[in-house]
Amino acid sequence: MKMYNNKGISMVTLVITIVVIIILSAISFVVNDSATERAQRAKKEAEISQETQILKTTLKNAENIFSGEIEKDELAEGLKEHHAIIDESYVSENPAKKEYKIIFNKTRNAYIIDKNGEITVLDKLYTDNETPSEPSTPGIPEGEEEYYMTVGGKNIEIIGDIANRVSESGGLLFTVGEAFSYNEGYYYVVGKQGGWVGNESEIPSFVNDRCVKLNVEKGFVTPGPDTVEGDMKLVGDKVYFYHPDDNRTDGYDIEAWWIEIPANQKPV
Repeated sequence: MKMYNNKGISMVTLVITIVVIIILSAISFVVNDSATERAQRAKKEAEISQETQILKTTLKNAENIFSGEIEKDELAEGLKEHHAIIDESYVSENPAKKEYKIIFNKTRNAYIIDKNGEITVLDKLYTDNETPSEPSTPGIPEGEEEYYMTVGGKNIEIIGDIANRVSESGGLLFTVGEAFSYNEGYYYVVGKQGGWVGNESEIPSFVNDRCVKLNVEKGFVTPGPDTVEGDMKLVGDKVYFYHPDDNRTDGYDIEAWWIEIPANQKPV
């Protein structure tokens, strides 16, 4: 009897081998893709950390010794000293919001700096085709700037400019808990009740008697002995302002004296 030694590969073995190869390739792709994402994220975090440190260093010399505010020209000039690292930077000013936008050409990372030196990293990444010369505030729908105030780079909805609304409607009823803009400032209605503003001439007395002016220009503060009425703090995603009920400032850590500014105040 003749014996045959079949050394060929069966169809079943071939199919199993192909399936195993496909599975291993898929696993390798997922692993490599995740590693790539982690590497990109780590690179971006390193860029932001380095650029933030550069901004902090520059801000020390950009502050006006009289007003304490950050000066645009000094800020731009100070950044030029770091061009070997950042390649080039663009500084634009938004006078209405009292803030600057800085974009680093090398990484296309963007930052908002208010005039008190608070730094906010923007999520938006700018492409080479965009011109970062025009100032803008992130997240505000075009044409609706009237309905927002910006504190430390965070956009907070308000009911609009009180003077414009009263002029248009001939009168307006304000309730406790509403924030609005007026005369280049921002105010919050406090007390046990709001009030009716019949015309524009009645606004000053309403603002003085029943509202607290918010210290938006200071950005968000860390509560401490220097905290005064109208200062604002950020806890998580919630915004609060300081309003001591007996006008003393030594109780800055009393939570009851921090009033939350509710979101979505803009009228429908």
